[in-house]
Amino acid sequence: MNTTAPNNITRIRLFTALASFILSLIAVYFDDLINRDGILYMDTASAYLQGGLEGAAQHYNWPFFSIIIAYLQKLTTLTLQTSAYVITSLLFALLNDTLIRISHKLLPNKKQLLIAALFILCFQPINEYRDFIIRDIGYWAFVSLSLYYLILFIEAPTLKIATLWQLVTVIAVLFRLEGLVPLLGLPLFLFAVQKPANGLKHYLLLNYLFIVILPLTLLVALSSFSPHAAFNKINSVSYYTNIDGFLTTLNESVLVLKTKVLNKYSEDYAGLVLVSGLMVMLFYKLLKALGVGYIVIYLTSRQQKTPIKPSTTRTLLYYFLALNILILVAFVLHRYFITTRYTVLTLITLLLLMLPMLCNFLEKAWTTKNRPILFISGFILFFSLADSIIQSSSKAYIKNTAIWAAENLPKESKILTESNTIRYYAKAHDASTKISVGNLKSHELYDYTIVIKKKKYIDNKTLFSNKDLTPIFSQKNKKGDSASIYKRQLEQ
Repeated sequence: MNTTAPNNITRIRLFTALASFILSLIAVYFDDLINRDGILYMDTASAYLQGGLEGAAQHYNWPFFSIIIAYLQKLTTLTLQTSAYVITSLLFALLNDTLIRISHKLLPNKKQLLIAALFILCFQPINEYRDFIIRDIGYWAFVSLSLYYLILFIEAPTLKIATLWQLVTVIAVLFRLEGLVPLLGLPLFLFAVQKPANGLKHYLLLNYLFIVILPLTLLVALSSFSPHAAFNKINSVSYYTNIDGFLTTLNESVLVLKTKVLNKYSEDYAGLVLVSGLMVMLFYKLLKALGVGYIVIYLTSRQQKTPIKPSTTRTLLYYFLALNILILVAFVLHRYFITTRYTVLTLITLLLLMLPMLCNFLEKAWTTKNRPILFISGFILFFSLADSIIQSSSKAYIKNTAIWAAENLPKESKILTESNTIRYYAKAHDASTKISVGNLKSHELYDYTIVIKKKKYIDNKTLFSNKDLTPIFSQKNKKGDSASIYKRQLEQ
């Protein structure tokens, strides 16, 4: 384990934080549109400013992230969207800094730590979301910080570190309910590395705040207390802990697979096909998101057969990985799908486990001036970074069309669109714009209709050809995707 004093890595931490801010700035600057979840958080923050928790509850039932955005907007008078980007940039910097601090516990010297900083900063699963407004980044940052404080607590179990661990872990839960798993599961690791008596003593110390408020919690539970509507998402925990409900749904899915897909010779394996298929999908998602480049460097580094010394920190990382995989498996088996965003914390843990081998390999390549290895590794890191930051095609036409509508259409006119993004930018530019999101089939009830057309999927000429509608404005990108405004013709 690294015993270098923490202040000796200050320059690397500052470099990483500054680089993180620059990457976030570049990602946001070149981003054309706010993401869909971001619109939800903006609407919730706006509702909170106008109507408090009651207003926020009408939009979202776990608004902690939006409340933070709203308060920053009140303090700084920045726009809500700018406030959100400031917060996410700070959270990305916190995440990168925390990963550096954890890596410091795994690596033997500052040269390897600097190499680790490059791998962390270029890590595509993280950079992919730098231009997003999402609460996930708060969850990733504070769960990683929770992991770091547990490492410190195992090294020196003090009241201060125990308090910090509890505070940051609770904050992680406030960002995402999945934080309940590390909150409940991480302290159990103490029993695996300590004698039972010490493990129990330190477990109680690590949870002393929760133990103090336990009587109050029981009192609330006995009084049939129900959470505020703005935070009733906590009720969804029962969805994942209801074993009977899970088995019923699983059996229904197996029956569909057995009767609709498989033939009579393989129908007995329907359950195995379903579960194994979902696990393969999850494994594929993890490998794909981890990136071919990082996997290639890691497999090459393993050819050096350099032994990695076992340590408590590394064992804790394996345990942390198991907890995150448990979350993913539970989600996949309940929801039957997975997105890359949900796998990021698992991928971060895999990266941390890979770093000792990767950094040792590249340190030797640098010492021996192995230019081919250094060039290929540098190219992979650059490509990973560029691929996650640079956009393939512009979507500014959507934003521009929405703003044009807000500026040029008559103020009292009613506008219809299927796109919540169009609605968001039109209202953001002029709050008095009367625009609704709904089915385009109801266009006869509106004065104007805004349509987004994707050339990749639908023929633009036939998408919205209606004699009662006249196109008055349109913008498109180089791919041929467009956003058009149609005016309804009044009956003669």
